Formats: sequence, structure tokens, C-alpha cells
Amino acid sequence: MHDYRDLASWLNLHFKMLPSMTPTRWNMIEPINRPFGEDTDWEEEMRLLFDPILWSSFYWKRNKKTKSSGEFSSAINLERYLPIHSQESIDSELGQTNMDELISYVKTSSVQFKADIAYIDVMHDAYRDAVLEELKHYQNSYAVSISLLTQNLRHWLDDIYWGTVFGDAYVRLFGMDKILSAPVYKAEQLSDDTVYLQLTENITDSYEKFEEFQQKRQAVKNHLDPMAFYQKDKAYYIYGQDFFLDFELAKKTAGSVFHVPEFRLLSDSVLDWSKKI
Repeated sequence: MHDYRDLASWLNLHFKMLPSMTPTRWNMIEPINRPFGEDTDWEEEMRLLFDPILWSSFYWKRNKKTKSSGEFSSAINLERYLPIHSQESIDSELGQTNMDELISYVKTSSVQFKADIAYIDVMHDAYRDAVLEELKHYQNSYAVSISLLTQNLRHWLDDIYWGTVFGDAYVRLFGMDKILSAPVYKAEQLSDDTVYLQLTENITDSYEKFEEFQQKRQAVKNHLDPMAFYQKDKAYYIYGQDFFLDFELAKKTAGSVFHVPEFRLLSDSVLDWSKKI
């Protein structure tokens, strides 16, 4: 997502494929208080509101069934930062979520917008406790969530998830044949460089059959490449005292311990908005 047309295309696909999550409110900043209109011309709306210098985001929420919220964030590539991906996040009530609809959207959007990675999972108490126990060994854990930040992905992949899309970067890292032969419920090639893995038939297996599900996670990680995934005894500290990433350390350590992908993010010449405005 590098200009207003990219965001408009992404929004149109989202609203088309996720009718059960049609927003009630949206905005580019807090508070999320603009009424949603299904006949909105999103390309024109984003042309007027998208501000690449301020790193545009789009926030939405739905306060009725399916109760949900989400965010779109633009890519960043500035001199004092390592480049990061654009991304979309969706949070929804599991019991209300149309999983077939969500899975279809994640697959389609991942191919259309060339995602390097995407996931569908649920953060339940047992998994949250396990994640917290792991994270405290390499960062100040003031919150626990699943968040695939570019800064972290340059060092390791935290886990395999109930539903995971691997795009070009990870297909090059693991190999298409290796991913498609993973011991999972479903392995589906979506395009020449994109694959969808689903660990079990039902997402509720992740907490109703927690121990068995964790064994499944580990089996898939061992199959793909255990050194691509976080391991407590090999991890190192990558965060500063105020929770901001130490970029110099990041440059020195990325790929030196764990096997990590090469992200082919757009160059400064493409994202240097100061030269375009």
C-alpha cells in the first residue's frame, strides 16, 4: 500500500468479500467516528485523505454482529527506519465469525496484494500464557498478542498459526515442495509464489485440543525448518528499554542465528514521498 489507489483497491476487496464485517464507523485517525456508506467512492475518498508523509492508516469497526474491528497501515521506508511492510489486521468475535468468508478473503487478498505472510488464529488463555512465558526471555512483555511485525520477522518467525499464508519471501526460504508436503489438514497452492496451510479442520481445535494442537504446530515447524522459528535457548534481545527496536543491532544480528527470508520491499526511490510532493 504505497498510494491512495492501493488503499482504495484493498478497501473495495475487503468490503466486497467480507459482507458480515461491513463497518459501522471508520476514519484515518482516532476517533473512529465517520459513518460508513456502502456506496462510497473509496478511490476519491482516499485521494483526498491519504497522506503518505504522515504514514496513512485506515481504521474501521463494527459494533453489531459480526462484532469486529480492523486497521490498514501503509508501508514505511524512511532513512532512520528499516523498511517495513504495509499490513492489514482484523479482530472479530470468534463465535460470530464466518470462517469460510474470512479464509476466502485472506487467501484472495494475499495473492492480489502479494503478501509475504498472513495468518488466522485465536488468542486463548492457554496460548497467551505460553506466549508470555516465551516472550519474557527476549523482550519487555507489557502486552501479549500475535503481531507479525517486519522488525521481528527479520529475526525469526514466532510460530506457525492455525491458518497461515506464505508468500514469495517464505516460499523462497522453505521451498514450495517443502511447504506443500507439510503435515497439515490442508495445503493449498494459491499462486506460483503463495501457499495456504491450515493445521486442522476447525480453529476451535487450538484450545479444545490444546496439547494435541501444540504438537501439530511443532511438527509443522520441524518439517519446514525449525531454525526459521523462535527458540527460547537461541533467541537474543532485540528491543531497547523503551520498547523501540535497536536498528543498528537489528542490522547486525538479522539472519546471523535464525534462518530468515529476504524481503523484497520497494526501494527508497519508490517510497521517497518528499521527492514526489
